[in-house]
Amino acid sequence: MRIFTTLAIILTIFSLAGCKSTEAGISTTPQPEPAQVGLSGERFTSSDGFYSFLLPDEWELSEETSGFVRISAPTSDGYAPNLVTSQAEDRTVLEFWAITFRDAIITTMEGYSQISEDFLKSDAREMFYRWEATSTQQGLNYHHVFYLFESDAWKLVILYTRLEDAGAEWDDAVDASMRSVLFSRY
Repeated sequence: MRIFTTLAIILTIFSLAGCKSTEAGISTTPQPEPAQVGLSGERFTSSDGFYSFLLPDEWELSEETSGFVRISAPTSDGYAPNLVTSQAEDRTVLEFWAITFRDAIITTMEGYSQISEDFLKSDAREMFYRWEATSTQQGLNYHHVFYLFESDAWKLVILYTRLEDAGAEWDDAVDASMRSVLFSRY
């Protein structure tokens, strides 16, 4: 079944999507309450031109290869919250695909705990799925938010990952960024 091939690809990307570390040790000490973080007004557009979104302030493209994009926040205390994207062709409707995707990901997550899930509308009035959870990877606790979008027979998955006890100051800006997603493969 095509959805399982798609999920295998996305699970591979998910396993690579942990916060990038620039030092051998990652500090997980809670940080002081930061100022509100907003959007830069700069729109990131994928190299294939099929999707775009407004970037959170100070976030930058850190890696782009065929079918894989990583956009990162500034590194602080050795970690960088990031967004990782992937596209896949699958004719399954978003509502079913999102739930199947979630169920498949759950089986790979150590120390999984769901926070929330919902179908929302983007600023362009397009429906998307938002699923928030925590997990443990290599002894570190991570906070993940999966955003799933649909355009005809194509799905776009954007994963926001940060350490569970650090980087929360980016959450609102990332949500605002994801509401600005434009995805069209027509």
